[in-house]
Amino acid sequence: MKHIRAAICVVILLGSLPGTGLGGQAMEPVVAVHSISDTFKGQPCQFGPDDLGTPCSTFEVSRASHQVWWVYLTVVRADSASGVGEFSIGMDRSLDMIARWFLCADYEAPTGVWPGTGTGNRLSWDTPGNCQRTVIRSDGVYAVGGAIYIYAYGDEWMRVTANDAAGESAILITDCSGVTTAVETPGGMMGFDNVEGFNPCLDDVPVTPSSWGRIKAQYQR
Repeated sequence: MKHIRAAICVVILLGSLPGTGLGGQAMEPVVAVHSISDTFKGQPCQFGPDDLGTPCSTFEVSRASHQVWWVYLTVVRADSASGVGEFSIGMDRSLDMIARWFLCADYEAPTGVWPGTGTGNRLSWDTPGNCQRTVIRSDGVYAVGGAIYIYAYGDEWMRVTANDAAGESAILITDCSGVTTAVETPGGMMGFDNVEGFNPCLDDVPVTPSSWGRIKAQYQR
């Protein structure tokens, strides 16, 4: 009986470690989107990782049109020991109205008129001094790269892609030691009205970049 209790304790402990799942397997970091209304006070980047202190599986990725939303581009589920120093992404969207982009990271290196369709950006923090290590619950490190102030007019969408403009074939996340990971899971997507959004933190996420061909086809008209 003592051995059984000990085994149960080990499983519970491993499942509770930030950035790991049951069995001690590390979760893959992903780039998710999360939206909030524009009713909060202050600058958008004051709304940091601690304010996103909800499981990323509950991030709001489907919203109604004809109102303003703040959409945050956030690395989640990064390893707690490694942290997040940089991530490189692209943008694809049907949205006509993006009013403003707010950088929440320390630096950016946009390619094209970011965040326009087909453009890209590399968002980074001072390393090691300000490398991102804020752990949220059991979802590992959250790192908020920036926020987009948007307004949708109907069945529209906006999704995170690889930084094609920089010749990259996958979303890239670099940790505090300079180690870069090519992310297999597609980036998050905001959907409006009849277009359903996409949350890479959910359990049924496809795990190859080519899966976006099937996903994207649902939203192209």
